Amino acid sequence: MSGTGILCELGPYAKDAVPDLIAAAQTKTGADPYSEQRLKLGIASALQRIGPAAKAALPVLEVISDTKDISVRMRALEAIKTIRGD
Repeated sequence: MSGTGILCELGPYAKDAVPDLIAAAQTKTGADPYSEQRLKLGIASALQRIGPAAKAALPVLEVISDTKDISVRMRALEAIKTIRGD
């Protein structure tokens, strides 16, 4: 989780981490729901801060946004909007 925090701070300079963030988002961790939520929130936040350079992550963000968890859904949708430049 702290890794995504560092990437958030780097913003667009963290663009080289996009493939790793995509892979992390697609990994089934088997973690408890709270840890899974924190991980998805962190990934979506980092991708949002990276911005348009994270366009490759749009499909995985759409998958993340398809959840009943309102916090995760809203963060993923905000990231999608920022990356698309809406």
